[in-house]
Amino acid sequence: MSRRDQRFRRGTKGRCCECGCILSHWYYEKEGQLYCKKHYWARYGEHCHGCRDTIATGVIMVAGEQKYHPECFTCMSCEMFIGDGDSYTLVERTKLYCGHCFCPGEVSAARSASSLTKRPHTVALVSLPPHAGRGLSVATDLSQETGPLVTVTGLDSSTLSPELLSSVHMGDRVLEVNGIPVLNISPDEINCVIQDTNRPLQLTIEHNPQSPDDPPLSNDAPGQRQLS
Repeated sequence: MSRRDQRFRRGTKGRCCECGCILSHWYYEKEGQLYCKKHYWARYGEHCHGCRDTIATGVIMVAGEQKYHPECFTCMSCEMFIGDGDSYTLVERTKLYCGHCFCPGEVSAARSASSLTKRPHTVALVSLPPHAGRGLSVATDLSQETGPLVTVTGLDSSTLSPELLSSVHMGDRVLEVNGIPVLNISPDEINCVIQDTNRPLQLTIEHNPQSPDDPPLSNDAPGQRQLS
């Protein structure tokens, strides 16, 4: 899906391969097929995880792999809008909570309703204020073909708030640092940002339950770098 698929037609008119409407001026072309705007976006556009409609233009709110219209990015508990940079937790890819409404009880309820005995899948944006110590350490695995894998390897319960400890766990994956995907940040830069306690820190964290056969995380695994 790209604006490069958009074309302007002069002279001979074509028809949309989906609805057959005449394409007199602007149209879209993909894999040799012509589309009107409506059916191009319906087939190739992003779809909002909230309302299920196509996201054709404008800002997209992202929580893990799920995308939303800004007006659909709302807490299912208080129904307030969750703005860009506001803390949130997405439970089991469907239940979205703002930072004020999410609590460990929500996770317990989701766990009891699931066939899994572990904590459910969550994606959370958490904020760590400027502090004498972060209370959190991560490791970067550089051996992954898809890019660096950044995981949480240490949590200090005496430093972190109960709210943070309910959202972040050992082995969780860090997806973004201050809104920037870890794929676009060098391991050294990640280290510097986390160690800079003079500035607030925001992390997008994914908890993805592992199968019982998965090996435990090792701090000494090849290609990993310890960051704290």
